[in-house]
Amino acid sequence: MKDLLPQISYRVTDQVITLVSFLLGYFLAASLEGQFFVFWIWKFKIGVPHSLSEFVFILMVLPIIWWVVLGREPLYDPIVLRNPKALLWSLVKSNLTGGIALAGFFFLSKFYFPSRAQIIFFLIINTFALYGEKRLIVYWGSKHKKEKSLQRILMVGLDVEMVRMAEYIKKYPEMGYTLVGCLGDYTDLEKPPSSLKVLGSLPEFEKVVKENPVDEIILFSFRKLWANLTHILQVCQDMGIRVTMVPQWSNLQFSDISFRRLAGVPLISFLGPPRKDISLFIKAISDFLIALAALILSAPLFLLITLLIKADSKGPVFFRQQRCGLHGRVFPLIKFRSMVQDAETMQDSLKAFNEMSGPVFKMKADPRVTRVGYWLRKTSLDELPQLINVLKGDLSLVGPRPPLPAEVAQYERWQRRRLSVKPGITCTWQISGRNDINFEEWIQLDLHYIDHWSLLLDFKILIRTIPAVLSGRGAR
Repeated sequence: MKDLLPQISYRVTDQVITLVSFLLGYFLAASLEGQFFVFWIWKFKIGVPHSLSEFVFILMVLPIIWWVVLGREPLYDPIVLRNPKALLWSLVKSNLTGGIALAGFFFLSKFYFPSRAQIIFFLIINTFALYGEKRLIVYWGSKHKKEKSLQRILMVGLDVEMVRMAEYIKKYPEMGYTLVGCLGDYTDLEKPPSSLKVLGSLPEFEKVVKENPVDEIILFSFRKLWANLTHILQVCQDMGIRVTMVPQWSNLQFSDISFRRLAGVPLISFLGPPRKDISLFIKAISDFLIALAALILSAPLFLLITLLIKADSKGPVFFRQQRCGLHGRVFPLIKFRSMVQDAETMQDSLKAFNEMSGPVFKMKADPRVTRVGYWLRKTSLDELPQLINVLKGDLSLVGPRPPLPAEVAQYERWQRRRLSVKPGITCTWQISGRNDINFEEWIQLDLHYIDHWSLLLDFKILIRTIPAVLSGRGAR
């Protein structure tokens, strides 16, 4: 599809501008080398790289970083492009993020660390260069885009979504589209707009396509088009015209939609939880390495806790309990035993003292908790063996807490979405008061985590878990 802005060529152009901005920043810093540069109240001496290998290395790393940071902002959304303040703010955020990432990368690699003047000059130049480029694209797209170069769209099946898209295409010509017209029956709309150009009814589809140059057909309300769908697709296939369908369930908020083939059969996947494959891979590797390191470092603590448990009460050191993991997979969760040996058989007699809403059992001053168990729970050290579950792949370091199968059996349908990601040792619930919040709030916190997941969010939760554990707030 010949989109004007979202296509790869414009992303590549941004990288070229970024490299040119860096070169300009470099030459500006070189011309001022040895002088003192005052940025706000910050005064420092200007320096530049003198080795060709250093310079080439920077030029290799720079486009990778800026490809990522520019792609995270809505810089190719015509609504943002038409708003100068929103565009400038997005570019400022992107370049600041890129600057921090660039500085962090060179600091960790220890290969070369650019001078502060270079980075500041580069970021300022790049921000305004990209701003000027994108404003120029908007101006050129809206004023000088030739009709013959636009992607010609024919919409089939009149409905509200079609009207919304038609208005969008007319409002943002720089997106590279022009509307040929529409096919369908006005009875599908309560208030059909007078500006809507209807070229005919569905039986006239082939005639309309032959009489009008069309690059792409977009089908709306295709359930109503079902009787004519095969004919429409066959005509488009014979004439080499692209067909795009707008699903009837487009009002549902899926986090991702992907397309693939299995045994030659085309498949469409609608995903609830976020699918960020590279980030998920990094998360899995990090979980394994951190859990392994934590187990090695905490070996003396394991030995001490083992001796205390054995001295305090009869029974095994570890407590294994069946929990539900990803999509309901059952696995044995490992914890240090903090209760008497037959604690689970005693729970039915204590149901009247349950202090949590929903299918979860929690109570203060639980008589089944041992003296050492109380201390372990207060410090959350009873959960330390769950690092073994992380190594086995049953748990992640960060994720919704794994529930009991009996609890899951009582979940409402919408609550089961918390099982759509791998569970973890800590999550938002752990840092938000734990047992001091009710079950409904707990579920909402987990769903919010799932919908907004990122590696940065995991890092923030891990950092905030430390003071939460030390304070013992909500621990029982």
